[in-house]
Amino acid sequence: DEPGDATTTTSTTVERDPATGEGWPDEDTTGVPASTTLRTETGEIVLDDDGAVLEGVDLDGCVKVTADDVVIRKSRITCGGEGTNAAVHQSGSASGLLIEDSEITGPAVGYVQAGVYSENAFTVRRTEISGHDDGAFVASGSVIEDSWIHSLAATPGAHNDTLQMVGGTDAVIRGNRLEHRRDQTSAIIIKSDLAPIDGITIEDNYMTGGSFTVYVYAGRSSAGGCCDAPTNARVVDNVIEADSFLYGAMTIQGDAEVSCNITSDGAPVTYYDSDRLTNPKVDTCS
Repeated sequence: DEPGDATTTTSTTVERDPATGEGWPDEDTTGVPASTTLRTETGEIVLDDDGAVLEGVDLDGCVKVTADDVVIRKSRITCGGEGTNAAVHQSGSASGLLIEDSEITGPAVGYVQAGVYSENAFTVRRTEISGHDDGAFVASGSVIEDSWIHSLAATPGAHNDTLQMVGGTDAVIRGNRLEHRRDQTSAIIIKSDLAPIDGITIEDNYMTGGSFTVYVYAGRSSAGGCCDAPTNARVVDNVIEADSFLYGAMTIQGDAEVSCNITSDGAPVTYYDSDRLTNPKVDTCS
């Protein structure tokens, strides 16, 4: 791949087994490849040159990206400090960050708000994210694929999500393993709290946990949300671990395409257009 190419996607020929979750990303297919030799660094790293590449680093610290088309590859980032914004923060107008074959983890104490945060497009590929309050905040044009997000920080009053989007367009969440606790918010929440949302694909993920495992939802004005339900959303070919969620597998509002989603016991997903478990719909394959 060319450095910073945020549009290139990967495909997999690994056979999936919905009953066991085998075939989706895990410790064997994400993170720093075993053959990689890492050099140790400490403190914040600022990547401020367009096209910069950070590779082969075991960092005790956080990363700030202020330039376009930066690449973080085959690196381990351990970022701590309560209240820290993100382990990897693409800031300002910077865009095109690519993170691949890496590990982004939190500390033994304290917590970080997100593994990855940006207001502009980025790609995460074959990467393990754990130990943070949230896995990643999804921005317009972002792609998260073939990655493993799990073991988020259990902090007081947290409303954890492995992936969260609060406004934007044209994002893709594909082929990931997203593991969450049953008593927390969601594996994926697409909720138009700050801006309209349009053109979202959620496809071929294996997911667990959450009050609802997947939300595609309007921002509630009573809670400060701004906008109607997301438009042109596709939620297709996903597997949700049976009985891993508190209320339901999915709550979907608006005109989303919902197709061929099942629970790990092979049953079609039942989803709702309200978090009050009203108006249930049974998924079918179209």
